[in-house]
Amino acid sequence: RAAGLIVNFFYAACYLFLCFCHLSTAEDDDVCIWPLDRGSCEKYSIRWFYNETTKMCVKFLYGGCQGNVNNFVSRIECERRCKKLSSYSQNDDNCLLDVDPGLCKDVQLRWYFNKKKGTCESFIYSGCGGNGNNFQTEEQCQNQCLNTNLCHGKVDGYYIYDESNPCTRHFYRCSNAKYDAFYCLENWRFDIVNGRMCFIPLSESLQRIWKWMLKNYFREAFDFCGNV
Repeated sequence: RAAGLIVNFFYAACYLFLCFCHLSTAEDDDVCIWPLDRGSCEKYSIRWFYNETTKMCVKFLYGGCQGNVNNFVSRIECERRCKKLSSYSQNDDNCLLDVDPGLCKDVQLRWYFNKKKGTCESFIYSGCGGNGNNFQTEEQCQNQCLNTNLCHGKVDGYYIYDESNPCTRHFYRCSNAKYDAFYCLENWRFDIVNGRMCFIPLSESLQRIWKWMLKNYFREAFDFCGNV
């Protein structure tokens, strides 16, 4: 019995030590350089991570468990933690600024958001000065400036859901950019209670309901048999 007590205490100490090491690593390392990790669960929510390549805080879908420490509840929290790595604090207001080539004489191809046309366009940046409406790639510009309108518009027959937006149930975007968020077919809706990606209303035909059930509940069988 005495030996058993010693063993139990030994294991408890090991677990405590491992926990302590994990926390110390997350604290000592710069969380901003960790790669994107969505986790392995399916309780999806909108989070933010710092993209070291683009030097921006970007939205992503977090699965709800595991993942890593480069995971922030809000863009403000992400920028506050990783601000020292960013040339500009990227926010939606930057997208409304007029293009500004800066004050130097270098020639760098950059992208800015044209608020009049609602598109991202290239311009020549001089290498210093300027403002936050200045992106290294077209995709970076689109991710920042075309992801802001969540309630008005539709893209390729897809609705989109973002729980951080005050709109409810049906959402859709205005741009053709590639989004990292929830997509639902038109006339479908997102079931936030159960956390399903897409949920077809009961008013749809039995055939469409059957297809939806195959895709959502019998995914393996659906992949094996092919599309119906």
